[in-house]
Amino acid sequence: MASIFSESDDDTSVNNPSSNGPDNDTMDIYKSIKTHIEKTWKKKFEKEKRILETEYRKKSANLQKEWCSINKQQKEIIAQQKALKNEYEICEKNFEIRENSMRNAQIYSGKNKMVSINLGGEIFHSMHSTLATISPFFGRLLSDAFDKPMRDKDGNIFIDMPSIGFKEILNWARFGKSDDYMNDFLEHFKNNSKDKIDLLEKTMNYFGITYNNTIIEKGKKIQIYWRGDKTLLTAEVLSSKSDYPKIVVKYEGDGEIWEYCHRKIQHKLGSYSSYSASSQVKKQCNGEPLYWHYGVHCGAKRLDTFNET
Repeated sequence: MASIFSESDDDTSVNNPSSNGPDNDTMDIYKSIKTHIEKTWKKKFEKEKRILETEYRKKSANLQKEWCSINKQQKEIIAQQKALKNEYEICEKNFEIRENSMRNAQIYSGKNKMVSINLGGEIFHSMHSTLATISPFFGRLLSDAFDKPMRDKDGNIFIDMPSIGFKEILNWARFGKSDDYMNDFLEHFKNNSKDKIDLLEKTMNYFGITYNNTIIEKGKKIQIYWRGDKTLLTAEVLSSKSDYPKIVVKYEGDGEIWEYCHRKIQHKLGSYSSYSASSQVKKQCNGEPLYWHYGVHCGAKRLDTFNET
């Protein structure tokens, strides 16, 4: 019996190849299944990828359309705001004009009166208040504290002086006695009536007409304050007439040449118009006018060379 069982065990060992690992057929089946699974999942992945890409492109296109629509609406809103702002500014300006016109009308309906003067044979008509502000001469002439002024045969106040430039002087008084207005007028007069400028100056001196001469003469040395560097520099005026209202100066020391605007350099416009110079800076000017370097960003120009024609 023992030998029979022993033979049976040996036969089982021989006929069961699995005891030595998987055979080739099993490995082929395994590889086939693995390949099938990989292909199946790859196809599924590619399909899902295409679906996601399609959805992404659609959503991107929709978002692009929405962005364009929002951008268009934003531009329309900005345009509407700009139009409303312009409309508001126009309305505000018109309101101010109307308000001032009504205020001006009160001048003619109050105690003020019209005055006619005969100046060297030319008749001028103006308001009493306007003439009286020109100078102390006219203020006293029209006051009640003195004898009645001399009149011509037509009842006009007679003044035995030439009428040269008086039309512009009268306009100067009407519009607030602006220094810029007077300087522009005198500069224009000098360029077009050089032979009569002395007569105009004598007439203005006779009437006691004063103003601030803001025109900087050529050849004059001026003090220019560079606020950024907190430095007061001296410069010579190279040109002040040929291209009014421009002024060209050359700085002492480094020799830099700069072009400025008359009004801006005189602290009337620009970034430093509201800035007050310190007492120390004013003291350095020794009573001379203080001018301002307002920078390239506000219109000043640095020149390489300058030749006045």
